[in-house]
Amino acid sequence: MRRHLKGLESRRMLAMLAKTSIAAAALVAVCAASRHWLLTDWATQSFPTKLAFLFGTIAVGGVAFTGCGVLLHIEELKLLQSAVMRRLGGAR
Repeated sequence: MRRHLKGLESRRMLAMLAKTSIAAAALVAVCAASRHWLLTDWATQSFPTKLAFLFGTIAVGGVAFTGCGVLLHIEELKLLQSAVMRRLGGAR
């Protein structure tokens, strides 16, 4: 396979894996904190409260992952951003 592809770029893939793991750790920290402080009374919370806490956790987790990804210069996030902007009509 290496011969056909002229190299597998293992070093680049490992660097990307390390960066993604760090960003994922930030996401895990947000989810763990939310579970510990916001969602401890899940059985007794009302539906609107559960919904607000879950959507808040998702939003904050997404911001944490994306923020870490930007700080770590994850190239794939830039590609994703440009694809979304093209899809929404923002980048012409």
